[in-house]
Amino acid sequence: MTDPLAAPIFVHRRRVEFADTDVGGIVHFSRFLVFMETAEHEMLRGRGLSVHLEDGGRTIGWEIADQAVEAGVQLDRIVVQVGGGAFAACVGAGLGNEVRLDTVQAAGCAPLADTWARVADLDRPERYWPLVMRPWSDPHSAADGILDDETYDWIADVRAMVESGGEPIVAPEADILRANELARHAGYSASHTGSAGLAGVLTARPGIHDGDRIAVVMSGVAR
Repeated sequence: MTDPLAAPIFVHRRRVEFADTDVGGIVHFSRFLVFMETAEHEMLRGRGLSVHLEDGGRTIGWEIADQAVEAGVQLDRIVVQVGGGAFAACVGAGLGNEVRLDTVQAAGCAPLADTWARVADLDRPERYWPLVMRPWSDPHSAADGILDDETYDWIADVRAMVESGGEPIVAPEADILRANELARHAGYSASHTGSAGLAGVLTARPGIHDGDRIAVVMSGVAR
């Protein structure tokens, strides 16, 4: 389809679900941005393009892999903090499925873990976005850089975790704070967001085996 100026027009049709409406049965204004973003993603996918900025994130994944090889270390997993979700998916893509990807969100804002529980038995869960990815009502944490009320790239994150055998981690605020103390003590000038990956390791510690080789990304500087 083209307009009178011969510019291509992309059309994406989406059924309005009950979860998109308010008590009056009218589409809630907050859903229009989701509709626009969904259409944008479908347009990009239809042209063989990525819906997230892969190169930067994948480059970090490649760099971590190269450094591990140089150090003679075989990584078992990487634990990455998640806000919008694109960074974790890209880092996972750079490392490949041989390295388990676990994602981390704070207990005060964990929409990805919430969604993970809902999509377990769904085929193509992206078709049910409004039903499975629900906005977090009261985001709060010292890790304020990952307080996105929706994990917008949750589809890529879920796929990366499933393919690598990972899972989402919900870090209690005590672990968020403790991880930052440990990071600073180790010489990293990291914000609570930057050290949230380490918080995920603290939270997951009971399920981690002695000798497991785990990478975290200190991605935010304290200011």
